Amino acid sequence: MIDWTDHGFMHTATERVRPRPAWALASMLGTAAYVAVAAAGIPRTEDSLPQGVEVLVVGSGLALLLLAARTPKGVDGAVTTATGILGAAVIAYPTLFAIAVAEVAGPFVTTMGMAWHTLPLTLVQVIPVMASARATGRSKRPWLIAIWGVAVAGFALAGLSVAGVPGTLLPGTVLFLASFVLAPVATWIGVRGTVGETRRRAIVAALAAMFPVILIVWCQTLGYAAVVPGGEDSVTVAALFTGFALGTLLCGWHGLGAVGAADSLLLRSRTVALTLTVLLAGVTAVLGSLAALVATHLDLSVGVALLIGGGLAAGLGLPWLRFRASILRLVDPAAELRHELQRDGAAADGSHRDAAQRVLRKVLDDPGLELRFPVDTDRAIDTARAIEVWDATASQDESGGSGSAVTVARRDDGAASVVALASHPDAARRLALLGPCEGVFERAVWEARAAYAALRTEAAAEDERRRVSQDLHDGLQGKLVGLALQLRLSAPTVDDPAVRLLLDETVNGIRDAVDEVRALAGGQLPHLLVEQGLAGSLPALFRPVGRVVDLDLPAERLPALIEATAYFVISEAVANALKHASAETISVRVAQGGEQVVVTVSDNGRGGADPRAGSGLRGLSERVGAAGGVLVVRDAEPAGTVVEAVLPCAS
Repeated sequence: MIDWTDHGFMHTATERVRPRPAWALASMLGTAAYVAVAAAGIPRTEDSLPQGVEVLVVGSGLALLLLAARTPKGVDGAVTTATGILGAAVIAYPTLFAIAVAEVAGPFVTTMGMAWHTLPLTLVQVIPVMASARATGRSKRPWLIAIWGVAVAGFALAGLSVAGVPGTLLPGTVLFLASFVLAPVATWIGVRGTVGETRRRAIVAALAAMFPVILIVWCQTLGYAAVVPGGEDSVTVAALFTGFALGTLLCGWHGLGAVGAADSLLLRSRTVALTLTVLLAGVTAVLGSLAALVATHLDLSVGVALLIGGGLAAGLGLPWLRFRASILRLVDPAAELRHELQRDGAAADGSHRDAAQRVLRKVLDDPGLELRFPVDTDRAIDTARAIEVWDATASQDESGGSGSAVTVARRDDGAASVVALASHPDAARRLALLGPCEGVFERAVWEARAAYAALRTEAAAEDERRRVSQDLHDGLQGKLVGLALQLRLSAPTVDDPAVRLLLDETVNGIRDAVDEVRALAGGQLPHLLVEQGLAGSLPALFRPVGRVVDLDLPAERLPALIEATAYFVISEAVANALKHASAETISVRVAQGGEQVVVTVSDNGRGGADPRAGSGLRGLSERVGAAGGVLVVRDAEPAGTVVEAVLPCAS
């Protein structure tokens, strides 16, 4: 997989562009030269191009030079230079061609003008191959050597033909035209095995190689069709030059796009898929036009020829429209995953991981495939909400072997966020070709993180519950039972009936307290809290210290989770204030506003409470966090401590 930071593709289209003044100067000089030659009054012959076609070709070359001039300097210099040379060659072509057909210069200039197309038509093969090599990081040197070798051989045979050597024109022409197959083959081979942005860049380079071939052949075919039967060859030449202008412009533009900014419009999946669809439509149009042209040569009527050509084009084009999803999958292999997830329906909360695993099994035809979501350096969570020990190096194997762990999504720091465990080699290889799927599995990743956080909170709460339970059992519960026993034993020694009655009531109260301690130790809520809420349970809880604690509580009930969380925050904060801070006054306030409840406990004690120092406040922080809230502990002014919990509570 290519690391774009190592290949210079980190720039974006929104960055400041540092222009290349040389190509801007070349565009001005080329335009000025064309205007000067046109104004010189070179004689026009029947072979001269229509002025509108000349302007189209010059405009195409000018556009290429301006594209090269505005390309950021971070973009591959070789591709930019080749595109600039292509623009200069295209902009000079109408002038040289006009001089050649007018025969107002020597034989050398005439020959150069007639054969000038060799240079730009070679460059439209070289640029896509260079762009493909740059985009994929794979050497294309043998292909470039072959393209230049065929071009030079074709040009040499054409020169021999002009010099009067018999039998050289046809081989030279066939050799040169056959060379147009090399660039598409080389670039489409480069698409294989690529993923993600690299794949889109490789496809854009391959499209750049196909535009000139299709447009030139199509325009040439239309030109022939326009003069059948009979007519002027100038129409065919004009059509040929039109295809030449459009083909070179699209080739240079897409060649630069293949190595350009990462946020370029040309590199978006939808744009690449649309361009590929249009190009395939162009292929069907070319084939339809050729069929119509052949029909006219078979002495069929123009209407029948058009019917044959149109029927063939429609017959070839309709399947492409039907299989647009297949084209999108070619551009972006992960598109099928997105499509299947959409068809699967909006996953309910808690089922995004299961939906992702189900879709991957279907797309890859691997019922045994399993997903893991690494959520910590040594922990991962599966679709069943089970945590397991995870070896981070297990997600580094992207070879696609049987049973290998293939990373299909990563976090911003590069660590794996989704790892697929394939059960057979074919599925593993297809997994490796999916490329980055961060956007596809984003919800599943967030769900896994939330589930892991919830499990950690539950585990921490359970540990704290066991600790508190043991403390209560070993300490407070034993003391209360011992105290009740002592009072029960002392009751017979008391003669006053009123005092004995008071002792009995005290013993019963202690028993109730013991029962409540046992309930709290077992994770149950106090009876009064369940029945009457905060307004009923807190005054009873703080009755022995009622003169110290001032309560400001809402009369209406709050959701059960919020009430329980507030209850424990208040009881712990008040206990800390009385035990550790020597507070004389404690204020408790619970206020609901909008979609949150704010619990505030403030005292005038010594202050200096540190949540990190003791387990009580740490446990409260975890409990508040589990309820979706935030706990803040700070010093009060001028003295004391403020404990504040902000809890979510939808209105």
